[in-house]
Amino acid sequence: MPTGIFIRTEQHKQRISDALKKAYAENRHTGGAFVKGHKILGFKGKKHSNEWKKNQSIRIKNNNPMHNINTAQKLSRTLIDKGTNAGENNNNWKGGRTKYRGANWHKQRKKALERDNYKCQVCGVLQEDMNRELTIHHIIPYHEGGTNDLENLITVCMSCHFTIEPRGHKRLDK
Repeated sequence: MPTGIFIRTEQHKQRISDALKKAYAENRHTGGAFVKGHKILGFKGKKHSNEWKKNQSIRIKNNNPMHNINTAQKLSRTLIDKGTNAGENNNNWKGGRTKYRGANWHKQRKKALERDNYKCQVCGVLQEDMNRELTIHHIIPYHEGGTNDLENLITVCMSCHFTIEPRGHKRLDK
C-alpha cells in the first residue's frame, strides 16, 4: 500500500459512527472532527477568569521590549547613529515630492491601462496573470514637468517599473 494513503475499512467506519452516536447521546460531541488520538473531549476549552486575563495582558506587555521606554529610546538612538535612510538620507529622495499627479490622473491611468490592454509593455505579462495591478509609468516624470497625456504614460508591471526606475541604489547626482 502506498505511504500517506489511509483507506478506512467498513469495520473502522462503523466504530467511528458508534463513537459519534455515543458522544451525541452523552452530549460530549465537540462539533468538529475527532480530537487528538480519536478521543472526544468533554469540554471545549478552559475558561479563564478576568483577573487571569488581566495578569496575562500585563505579563505580555512587560515582556515586549518596545513597551519599555529605555529600550525604545536606546533603539531609536541606535537607528539615528546608524544614519537611517529617512528624508534626504534616503536613496530615493527627490526633494520631498508629493504623490499628487494632477486632477485627471485617475482617468488617464485607466485610459492608459485600457489602451495597453492591461498588459505590461516591457515584458508582456497580463494583469489577470498577476496578483496585483499593473502600474503606470510617466516617461517624463510628473515631478520633472511631465504630464498625464497618454503619450507620456506606459503600462508596466512592478518588476519592469523597478528596472526602469531603480530604487534602493545611490543616485548618481549625489
